[in-house]
Amino acid sequence: MKPQVYRSFIGIPVCGKVHQALDQWLNLRQQLCQKHDIPPPIKERQIPAENRHLTLHFLGDLTHQQRQTLHLNLQQHVTTQQAFDLELNQLCHFPDAKSPILAATCETTPELKKLYSATTYAIQKAGLSRLMGSKAYRPHITLIRAKGKALPDENTLLETMEKSGICMPCNKVVLYQSTVTSTGSIYNEIKHYCLKSRL
Repeated sequence: MKPQVYRSFIGIPVCGKVHQALDQWLNLRQQLCQKHDIPPPIKERQIPAENRHLTLHFLGDLTHQQRQTLHLNLQQHVTTQQAFDLELNQLCHFPDAKSPILAATCETTPELKKLYSATTYAIQKAGLSRLMGSKAYRPHITLIRAKGKALPDENTLLETMEKSGICMPCNKVVLYQSTVTSTGSIYNEIKHYCLKSRL
C-alpha cells in the first residue's frame, strides 16, 4: 500500500493590518475598472484572507515521514533567521501581464534572500531537493484567480493606480498543507517557525 501524501508548501503568513491594506488595493482596483468600463476577468475568484500568504517554496506531495524530516530541518535552520519587514509595492497580473492571476508583489530584499536560502537549505538537508522548482524566485501574494487572459486596459490601469506601499511584517515561516476542494483550495498550518526578535 502506498503511503498517504499531503500537498505541502512553505510560506510567510499575512497579518491583519496587511489584509486590510490589500483589501483597500482591491477595492480601488474594482472602482477604477468600473469607472473605465473594464469588465472583470471570467470567473474571477478572490482568495479568502485566511489563505493569503507569501510563498517561499511549493513542494507538492509529501509523505508524513518526509514532512516530519522537513519540519526538523526547518526548525533548525529557519529559527536562526531574524524577523524583518517587506514592502508590498505593486498590484499586478502574475507571473506576466497576460495571466489571469492578480497578485501583490515586492522586491527580493537581502533579508528575504537570506530566509529563502535558509528554507532552501532545510529542504536540501531533508533530502527533498528534487521537489524544488528551477525557476527564479519571485515573491508574491496571490489575491485573485480567474480564467482567460488579463485585459491590456486593466494592466495599464494597474500600472498608474495611485496607492501607498504596504509594510508586511515577516515574523514567522509556516509549513502549510493544501487540500483541494470543489470550491477551491484550503490551506492549513502544520508547523510554524518563529524568526528571531528584531534588535
